[in-house]
Amino acid sequence: MCGVNDLNQLGLEGGTKTNDHIYKKDDIFNNKCFDVVKPTIVECFIKMKVRKISCGESHCLALVDDDISKIQTVWSWGSNRFGQLGQGVQLSKSLPKPINYLLGYNIVEVI
Repeated sequence: MCGVNDLNQLGLEGGTKTNDHIYKKDDIFNNKCFDVVKPTIVECFIKMKVRKISCGESHCLALVDDDISKIQTVWSWGSNRFGQLGQGVQLSKSLPKPINYLLGYNIVEVI
């Protein structure tokens, strides 16, 4: 992921500042938010297969295969002001979380 991250929509954890990160002093996440100028790996997906990803202005969704359980899950993160993360609450998530309400449903890919 890379780009503007003012609402933590990139799903990246705050960490050590590098030349690839532009930290903001007045963000809403108490300086844990940073823009990223070079593509960066979303750590929680390293051992998973991300089939598809959809990014909005302030949130993202990912369709993920779990090779161990053979289950596909949908993950979401970012701004949740209008409930767009599908998590059942209006709390924003800075890191990807599975949408538990979709577990057990057959997920059909739409092209």
